[in-house]
Amino acid sequence: YSGNLLPDFSFLDTSMQTFTLLNLSNKTYLLAFGATWCGPCKKQIPNLKDIANKYTQDQLEVLYINMDNQVDKWKDMINKYQLQGFINLTDIQTSNASKMVKLLDIVAFPTYLIIDENKKILYNSTELRDFDLKLADGVLNKLFK
Repeated sequence: YSGNLLPDFSFLDTSMQTFTLLNLSNKTYLLAFGATWCGPCKKQIPNLKDIANKYTQDQLEVLYINMDNQVDKWKDMINKYQLQGFINLTDIQTSNASKMVKLLDIVAFPTYLIIDENKKILYNSTELRDFDLKLADGVLNKLFK
């Protein structure tokens, strides 16, 4: 799905306000799809933070998207793992019911996407089998040289 445009989406932010594709400004985003029950997702949070800290918010922002219906656990996870520097969103439904899971053909969590200022998908961790974000880091390094 690299090369395709990111489909429109509708998630809720931590204030339970709707957040859609239109909320994204013209910059690069790293989308991290995970779930509160996902051990590998939590294990990758330090790598995600390291990548986010390399760049200014004008260059890159991280959207951490919770793909389960456990809102209280999701909010607890944001605090426990100190994810306040990310844009935290939730689908408030199980991944089986998620329209985005189907549209993006997400088969496992975590899944990471990098989209450019035109909302074009530049990187998909599933396609590249990049489970520790090393290739993602390389893509971003090339973008911001």
